[in-house]
Amino acid sequence: IAQSKQSLELIIYIATSFYNMANIKVNSNKSTLTINTKMNNMQITFNQQTIQNIPPDQAFRFLGCKFFRTFSYKPTHIIITDEITAAIQKLQHAKIIDKQAIYIINSVILTRFAYQIQNTFLSSSQLDKITKSYTNLTKHKVEFASTIPSSTLFYN
Repeated sequence: IAQSKQSLELIIYIATSFYNMANIKVNSNKSTLTINTKMNNMQITFNQQTIQNIPPDQAFRFLGCKFFRTFSYKPTHIIITDEITAAIQKLQHAKIIDKQAIYIINSVILTRFAYQIQNTFLSSSQLDKITKSYTNLTKHKVEFASTIPSSTLFYN
């Protein structure tokens, strides 16, 4: 993260010098350039490889969270909810018992979800939709009727 192209190039120069000194190999293909100006033709060179600025409508990952250059959170919400839906659908058809499903939902899916939404927020209706999908899955795995209130699952 830098204030200008010149300061970014200085940071890259220092980092490259350190990598060479420590004999560290860096995969330049995983590097992305994103800027917060309207210039779309910006590029930098890192490890003899030119890195182009990503388009405003393309997602990029930073520390595990998805970002877009646009000021809208909607694309991020779509990606996150699609990933959760896909994970829950995989569990729906998996031959596992109810306790395994509950463990995977709590320890994997919801933990990953909580980490991914650190840079955004979801509306109550979006959260309710996600909650409904995994509570319905849990009811199915426990072999409860779908008409049983979801509150019975959350009782201690």
